[in-house]
Amino acid sequence: MALPSQASYKRLQQNPGLLKGDHGLLEEFEAAPWLLPARTPQLPYANLHSFEKLLALRSRPVGSLKKSITLLLFSKAWAVMAQNSIYSLVKHGGVSNHIALTWTAEDLEACADLNLPCGDVADMLVEPLKPGKKGSEREHNFLLMSWLKPAVVLRALRLGHSVMVADVDIAYAVKPLWESYLAFTQASNSDGAWLEEKPASNTGHFVLLPTPASLAFAAAWNASAAEMMKEKLTDQKALPLLEGRHYLRCNTLCRCFRAAYNLTARGERGKVAAFRTYLPSHFAYSPNWCTIGSPEWVPRIDPCDWAVLYLHIICEAEAAVKQSVLRAAGFWFVDDEKGCKPQPGSASGVPACQPLRWRLPQTEAGHYRCRSFDLGLVHGGEPAAGAVARAGVRGKAAEELFDLIKDKKSLFGGAPFADLPGGDDGLPGTEDEVPQTAQATGAPPQMPSAPRQSAYEWIQGLPYAGVHGFDELLALRSAPVAGHDKAIALLLFSKAYAVMAQNSIYSLVKHGGVRNYVALTWTAEDLEACTDLNLPCADVTDMLVEPLPSHEAVARHGERAFLAVNWLKPSALLRALEQGYAVMVADADVAYSAKPVWDSYLAFINQTQADGAWQLEEPGRASANSGHFVLLPTPASLAFAAAWNASAPEMIEQGLSEQDGLPLLETDSFVSCSSLCACFDAARNLTGQGTREDVAVLRAYLPSHFAYTQRLCATGSEAWVPRLDPCDWSVLILHANKCTAGGAPVSKREVLAASGFWFLDDADDGCKPQERSASGVPACRPLRWRQPEAELALYSCSPSPGLGLVHGGEPAAAAAMRSGELADGRSWSSTCD
Repeated sequence: MALPSQASYKRLQQNPGLLKGDHGLLEEFEAAPWLLPARTPQLPYANLHSFEKLLALRSRPVGSLKKSITLLLFSKAWAVMAQNSIYSLVKHGGVSNHIALTWTAEDLEACADLNLPCGDVADMLVEPLKPGKKGSEREHNFLLMSWLKPAVVLRALRLGHSVMVADVDIAYAVKPLWESYLAFTQASNSDGAWLEEKPASNTGHFVLLPTPASLAFAAAWNASAAEMMKEKLTDQKALPLLEGRHYLRCNTLCRCFRAAYNLTARGERGKVAAFRTYLPSHFAYSPNWCTIGSPEWVPRIDPCDWAVLYLHIICEAEAAVKQSVLRAAGFWFVDDEKGCKPQPGSASGVPACQPLRWRLPQTEAGHYRCRSFDLGLVHGGEPAAGAVARAGVRGKAAEELFDLIKDKKSLFGGAPFADLPGGDDGLPGTEDEVPQTAQATGAPPQMPSAPRQSAYEWIQGLPYAGVHGFDELLALRSAPVAGHDKAIALLLFSKAYAVMAQNSIYSLVKHGGVRNYVALTWTAEDLEACTDLNLPCADVTDMLVEPLPSHEAVARHGERAFLAVNWLKPSALLRALEQGYAVMVADADVAYSAKPVWDSYLAFINQTQADGAWQLEEPGRASANSGHFVLLPTPASLAFAAAWNASAPEMIEQGLSEQDGLPLLETDSFVSCSSLCACFDAARNLTGQGTREDVAVLRAYLPSHFAYTQRLCATGSEAWVPRLDPCDWSVLILHANKCTAGGAPVSKREVLAASGFWFLDDADDGCKPQERSASGVPACRPLRWRQPEAELALYSCSPSPGLGLVHGGEPAAAAAMRSGELADGRSWSSTCD
């Protein structure tokens, strides 16, 4: 972190001749060559501006690649922004094979004055630049500049180079940039990688490997320039017109392998490229493409987060705004306020900026306090199918391997089923061992040093034994949590899902610190099994919308009985809210990491003064997943729950579950928002309309696996689910939702096991009925009794992961909005739409 040093800079200012005999000084200023005397002749690329010659000089081997190059477009107008980008690219990203590309004499002069390796690519412009700076000329010249990218990429690929292209409104975290990209592309055998954006990939940062397919794509992209210029389309906006014919995008390993397999089968693998895409670094913090286009609302992003490789400021055109956003996010590293001025002898007068840490030593400290500086883009463990697919599969085996699980409802679909009780192991305890107290604060629970096998002896005297009334159990089981006097977690339980339920409750209690839960049953058989497992079991048969014809009918997806059980959620939710409880609803196919669940949800909700929170079904879509959510007892929550519950008969007639019916209630009964800005905006608009107490504001978050896979159903196939890092702040729960083959419980179990979230010993004799069990329901032991390392990863996090759902620093405007200081709407940004 110490280089380049201010002491060395001062020495050079006093005696530039030191460079003649000290090559180490050149290396020290590699990340900031503009701090050397203008046009330092000792630099190996001094006065060299030929693109091809610079490629040969600057290219480096990276991993298995013999030649790689990084290309950046440079203009004098954006020189300060470029210095921030290059400083972090070299120092933090470890990149030393970069070339700054210029297309005017003025830009080339400024670039050379900054001692950058400057390539003159004016000859690659599609047509001449227009003189003048009026709107039409500026637009025309901007389009021309954008089309330099495919031209230089094509030329570099043809010379055998792997190519990285980077805009200068980007700053980098301390992670090996090239190595991260290569690991990401090579894991999927793809031809390159791009930053995902809608509707097309973002051309501000991408890597292409020198494969035949990449060459074919680059040639087609570049050949379209003249026609696209007539349509006034940039290089990026032209991409959708090439998709399908010249390249395919894939955002999961399975999709990438399947794309390559299908192309090979059609004889097109060398003609159509397969590019793997990834989400923007800010997406886990705020699932909104343009969130970081507003300096008021950008979160302070944790540079140690594995998903944060770099920060790219999109949705804003002005350099000053982009700088403000980077500064707010903690990614601005040059002293543009007091440390930017032209070097002596600079013909262009371009400012050369000193590192901000020379004046403010803590500027980069957060970037160098990470417990590790591993790769970005890739994290956790590889899916089991990954290595098999890379080795090559054909025929029926390939079809089976690449068959993505269809969007089927699982058994009991979006409804939860299960429960076991809680001492330290998540097992039934005595009244003293299971205190009804507030859940733990930010620190995760500690794993016991010795297993408590005695906890599985038949227990007498549980405080809820014999109590099955819903209202009575709420009063008995509720506990205060983080500012709420009464809170309760509700879980639907069925005997068919009993083992899954035990895994969920075991981790809910032990890892998530939740003891204030109630298991809901709706048949005599389920109530008997629930009671045999010593759970706090409520009989909610009276809340069913209509009587059940048979227990077997409930298990048949799509039938009325199945739907009726699903609609117990809004019914139980409404009754609990009416009694003043904060309510968590959870499915049984959910497992928990070692983070405080209630505290995480409440911190997430309270940041925006929302009425509740739930998991997004898809980024950018309004419908939510009803498998795990929290609602606070506000008037708006009550109104929403009442409307949701009242819609049950009509929805069942239409064959809709409680989750499928949510989009029909949006706007009139609730609004869903995924960023702080959007949530505050929603509340402000409702207040202005006089409907704030009638319409709930529900904050949405991405599924825990999404940063790893970018696909909802990635947890629906055990062959393709990655092994998640339980220490990752974004991994609070893992919901094996919606996409399992046929909906069989064993499929969900395998998904949870593959991702590292199965905690019970359901093999051999690990799960068997207890003595005196009337129902014969199996009671399962913890897997760690037989495999001591089974939960080790959850308790090996250093430092402690703290809360889930919330991370990094809060945007500057959030506290002001909560206090009402910005109630008049000033500083509101359209970028949160």
